Amino acid sequence: MTIDPSSSFRGSARQRVVDGLARLKEAFPLEARIADAAAPVRAAYAELLRHWAGGRAPDHDIAPADMLTALVDMDAVALHPDGVSCHPFSARPTGIRVGFGGQAAHALCALHALAIPRLLGRTGDITAGCAGCGAALSLRVDDGGGLDHDQIGRATVWWKPLPAGTGHGAAGLHRNSRFLCPVCSAPPAELYTLPEAAAIGNAFFGFQRRLLAPDATSA
Repeated sequence: MTIDPSSSFRGSARQRVVDGLARLKEAFPLEARIADAAAPVRAAYAELLRHWAGGRAPDHDIAPADMLTALVDMDAVALHPDGVSCHPFSARPTGIRVGFGGQAAHALCALHALAIPRLLGRTGDITAGCAGCGAALSLRVDDGGGLDHDQIGRATVWWKPLPAGTGHGAAGLHRNSRFLCPVCSAPPAELYTLPEAAAIGNAFFGFQRRLLAPDATSA
């Protein structure tokens, strides 16, 4: 079932979540690209996700080379010496780490990090540095993607506009969302509360959660 990202928000906050999700889907239509891909490509993609859900960065031999090439071409994955990155997981250190169940993964950006716990159905401990001053930040997100009230003021998410001509996906869009500590500021239009950012990320990656369901098929 698709999550309604606006269901727990009212007024301007609701509109910001709806607009943020639309902005992300328009700039990076990952779900649509996977849905339109050939069945073998979708199956390879699901296998990559299962490896990441198990706390392992997939090796390059996880799938036939032509399957990986197709996924790279649609910006669904990126190949690195340390393994295959697959949104929201990064095979390279990014400065944003999510620990879950004794395992850990790097997230490409703040939106990704906030989405990983619900995607995996596990409580996640996020550690990151403030994008403004570098101060250490830590957050705990429950297995449903929520944060307790005491954490709401620990950080905001700064989602900076992309410079003209910058690529999307792994090339730039997601790297522009970073955590900010309460001391550092950014233009209000570029700042999201943690619940707002989590709602956007959880809704965007909801299709992956369905792929990881025990009764899911890749057909």
